[in-house]
Amino acid sequence: MEKQPEWEDKFYGEREFLKVNYFEKEFLGTEFYKCQFTDCNFYKTRFIDCEFENCTFEKCDMSLSSFTGSRLLDIEFKETKMVGVDWTVLKKPYRFSFTKCKLDNSSFYKMELSNLNMTECSAREIDFIEANLSKAVLSYSDLYHSRFNGSVLSFTNFSNAINYNINPNLCKMKKTIFTMPEAISLLNGFDIIIK
Repeated sequence: MEKQPEWEDKFYGEREFLKVNYFEKEFLGTEFYKCQFTDCNFYKTRFIDCEFENCTFEKCDMSLSSFTGSRLLDIEFKETKMVGVDWTVLKKPYRFSFTKCKLDNSSFYKMELSNLNMTECSAREIDFIEANLSKAVLSYSDLYHSRFNGSVLSFTNFSNAINYNINPNLCKMKKTIFTMPEAISLLNGFDIIIK
């Protein structure tokens, strides 16, 4: 078992953190550069005015964590549970990607998410309202009850995504990629009867 870090430093560079259990704690003004977090528990952890750059989180639990005033630059989340996170409190600019993550009940309201990669994720009941998702990739993700009203979906890739309910009349769409049979749900936004 790896010794638990004291987290007294304000800068951590090129460190590997394995099975760290730090739930319901707080980081204030801490910087992480090229760090790898694996199988760590950050449930309900508060990251306030922190900086993460070129870091990877793999198989971690970060549900209900908060990132108030924090910056995430070139961060990869893999197989990480991040349920109920309010991403709107991040400091700009931010760049991150999700692969095989659980992101249910999170908010990306009005965020700039062009080129976002969210592949093979559980993205159920997420607020994407008025977000810019142009050129984003949401392929193979479960988007059950996620809300896209007013969002920009130009060149967005929904290949093999499931359970989305997008009204084309309420979104900006150009060359958006969908696959059958899920694409038939796009007709729900029209007052038509299909037999």
